[in-house]
Amino acid sequence: MARLLTVNESLDRIVELDGAPVELEGMLGVQPEGYFLGHYPPSARKSDYVIANRRYPPFIILAFGNGSLQPNRDALERWIGQPVRIDGVLHSTPLPRADDPVEYLGLVTPGRITPYSIRRLTKVERRQNDA
Repeated sequence: MARLLTVNESLDRIVELDGAPVELEGMLGVQPEGYFLGHYPPSARKSDYVIANRRYPPFIILAFGNGSLQPNRDALERWIGQPVRIDGVLHSTPLPRADDPVEYLGLVTPGRITPYSIRRLTKVERRQNDA
């Protein structure tokens, strides 16, 4: 069983955890490009990550690919802004270089997870985590 990590921890250790199965807790969010996981609680969320003079939001993208778990969009839409737990494989994201003149469209972050299970946290679990 994978160790439970926060979004902050997983981004701080993204190189070490690249390709590893993980269990992440965070707050589900959405942008037009797709779903992402932010640190929970939001008050402890780190500021943008700066890599090679570029700023990246402190989120992990949910990467639903061919053959992976496909999202139940109805459930995910209800869970936006709620704490969730995701089991999956964490990957680092190839980031644009500082001298790359191309403007990237969409959400670019240091990490992405290919989920194989997503569930909303219960009130009891949230209280246990806050203790």
